[in-house]
Amino acid sequence: MKSIFKAVLLLWFLIFFSNSSYAYRPVNITAEADLDQKTIFISVQTQTNTPHKNYIRRIALYLEKKPPLVKNFFFQKRGYYQQTTFANIDFKNLENITVKAYVHTGGSLERTFKIDDILKKENP
Repeated sequence: MKSIFKAVLLLWFLIFFSNSSYAYRPVNITAEADLDQKTIFISVQTQTNTPHKNYIRRIALYLEKKPPLVKNFFFQKRGYYQQTTFANIDFKNLENITVKAYVHTGGSLERTFKIDDILKKENP
């Protein structure tokens, strides 16, 4: 009985860790803020040849001490990146944002931006 339990436990660990070891993670996250439109545009770059399997499934936007704004995806339209826009953002007293992207197979990437660095620049 003990050997069966050990074998099942070992098999479970092998399956769990082998699946997460092949998880793709996002390569880069970029952000652009527009004060007039009150929006933040997020683009997450991935490095995969199979976007139907290894797509970005969730993008979470953390606005300092507020609950995160989350968008879930069930597929990836473009091969190497997922894009989304968060609207009605209150930029008042906001200095930093954090974006966290999750891949369907388990990888993730987090990046923090200063609002001043991502503000949309107007052409002179």
